[in-house]
Amino acid sequence: MGTLINRKFISVSLALVILNFSPTAYGGTAKPTPKPTIASTSTATSKPATKASVKPSTTASVKPSTTVTVTKKPVVKKVVTPKKKIVYKKKNVKVTPSKSPGWPPMSFEGWRSFQDVYWKTAVSQADQRGILSDARQKTFFANQMKDGTCTKLACGVIQLASTDGCKWWQIDSILSRPTSTSDQTPIALGTIRTLLSSTKAKERATVWLVSTEPLKFSDETFTKVTDIYCNHMPSTEKLNTNTYTPNATQ
Repeated sequence: MGTLINRKFISVSLALVILNFSPTAYGGTAKPTPKPTIASTSTATSKPATKASVKPSTTASVKPSTTVTVTKKPVVKKVVTPKKKIVYKKKNVKVTPSKSPGWPPMSFEGWRSFQDVYWKTAVSQADQRGILSDARQKTFFANQMKDGTCTKLACGVIQLASTDGCKWWQIDSILSRPTSTSDQTPIALGTIRTLLSSTKAKERATVWLVSTEPLKFSDETFTKVTDIYCNHMPSTEKLNTNTYTPNATQ
């Protein structure tokens, strides 16, 4: 058997990354053939008794020509420095996961309880956006919020948790709106029956109660949760469904 809770005043407010050379080289010059300088011989005299004396020729000394050696400067290769490839390193940002919420949920946080079942109906728009952006959060019917369904149709929201966990949940709620802008007396438009699959022990889940009731301009439609069932036996019905039944008297 499930835990049955009858609450009449649990309300859900809606909000919707160059080569260098020296001057021209000169080749070696040819050595000139030395011309020997020969001294003139002495003229023989008419005196017969005298032998002509010949002075030895004087060998001219020839200075060797100077060879000009041109040494070429070594070819200096222009070194091309390749551009360094800039590698942008990704900064490793350490993400600190949020701490798990304490247990049990506290009343000052807006939670109510009965035995081992906890629920919260006052969930702000800021809280809902935070829940939708956090993949670690347990949610039901979050797509209807993400795709804009709940900006066209009336939806409520509730958070649930159980000390021992539940095999499946049932939530019954009434959809209402004020009689008029001047008369805030609620008129019941219909009922929403929400069936959910299991949650673990102490696991918090956020559930959107989705109807097929169209929203009107400046609509103040709201839901009131009447019953919550935490079931520990297997379900015989299709789970994760919202069934809206409008009142015939609308």
